[in-house]
Amino acid sequence: MKLKKRILSLALAAVMVLTTMVVSVSAQTADESPLGSSNIASEHAEENTIIKSVVLNHDDVKQPSVFVNATFDVTVKTTTDADQIYIFNEGDRYIAHCEKGDYVEENGIRTFEFPISLGTPGTRKLYIHAYANGKSLENYRKALTVLPEEPTGKIKSVEFLKDGQVTDSFVTSEPFDVRVVTSKEITDIALLSEEGEYNGPIAYSRTDNGDTYTFMYRSAVPTPGNRRFTISGKNANGDSIDYYRHEVYMAIAQDYDLDVQFSKDGQPISSVYTDELFDVTVTSPIELGYVFVNNERMLTIAQHNLTHEVVNGQHVYKFQISLGSAGSNRALNVYGGIYDETETISGMRTVGGKIMNIDVVSAPENPDDYQVTFSIDGKEVTSAKVNQTFDATFVTPENIGRVGIKNERGNWITTYDMKTWVEDGKRIFTCNLSVGSAGQRTFTIMAEVNGANWVEVMDVPFTITK
Repeated sequence: MKLKKRILSLALAAVMVLTTMVVSVSAQTADESPLGSSNIASEHAEENTIIKSVVLNHDDVKQPSVFVNATFDVTVKTTTDADQIYIFNEGDRYIAHCEKGDYVEENGIRTFEFPISLGTPGTRKLYIHAYANGKSLENYRKALTVLPEEPTGKIKSVEFLKDGQVTDSFVTSEPFDVRVVTSKEITDIALLSEEGEYNGPIAYSRTDNGDTYTFMYRSAVPTPGNRRFTISGKNANGDSIDYYRHEVYMAIAQDYDLDVQFSKDGQPISSVYTDELFDVTVTSPIELGYVFVNNERMLTIAQHNLTHEVVNGQHVYKFQISLGSAGSNRALNVYGGIYDETETISGMRTVGGKIMNIDVVSAPENPDDYQVTFSIDGKEVTSAKVNQTFDATFVTPENIGRVGIKNERGNWITTYDMKTWVEDGKRIFTCNLSVGSAGQRTFTIMAEVNGANWVEVMDVPFTITK
């Protein structure tokens, strides 16, 4: 009996060891095989650090929904950690992937784009996985609506008009027109807000062009910001035909004129580097309860060092902001407002604002990409006498527009006879200069990239003797 119990115990132990081995191997296989399970429960990240954005689009138009079995593109932007993207559905089943290394990399961001289609209608969830070397690093959940089979009819074009002219800029509460050309199957159109709310027409007409209809839809919108409208078409059966998203900038209705200035070191600016702090000055005829800046997506930008003073009866607010994304002619919405008890939802009311445009360029290159040498009569030197003229040669990336030198107090050192040319993909600058104060000096080399603000590149020690 004891022998039987011992044999049974050994058998159970063997089964437990074997089970442990099988589980271990299965887990490893699932983790390394992207065509198997996506491990949604264990791998879903609450905060994405690798996957930066996921966009669904068709014919380069962002889509709030897609039709069943219709092909659309998925565009995924990630950090450089990822080398491949896989997509799974809410049932943990593989849908599609892009080949390893099939991406475009720019400014530290990798863009993956590939087509997919979905065969089941309804409210769906996609799980987009970022992979590296065959292993899932992180996933991103994307919800979308898959509509039933696409009905007949097509929205062919959409134009927003002001006084008969095509434009994307309007003032809040002022009427504008939407001109929509459709196929003959479409019998009605509607203008919807970002939340899907119906924006009824002030005037509405339909013209028969023979093989198409042209709808003229006059409306007005009271809410400012970079608005995104959806044009919805319907056929005679009441079926939703398709959607056409259109982003329109709505200017701010103003009660008061606000003067807004962007500056750096006391000088007006039209461009900054990414993550570079710059000054915002807002001048108002009345005292404001709040002042803030929104980006193009109506997200509020963090402020630093806010001050308020009254100058000649005007209320002057100063603070600093920085912008993390590069872009040409970026539009920032600068608002001023007061606290208003009649505003039952927010308790605040915007009383004035201004749209400010600014170019944001990527921060300058690595200082290792720059070289500077000083010379006298063609011989490289690390020292010169007081007021003795010596030469400076700068080797920089080709996109540098100008170079200069500042002293320890941040003052510019005068340079003469500046020359520049491009050689072997580098831009060369030469000039001559002299310094009037003796000592162990530190020169700060400055560079101007793409016509933007001057930035420090490197510090260079230099000795000035009497």
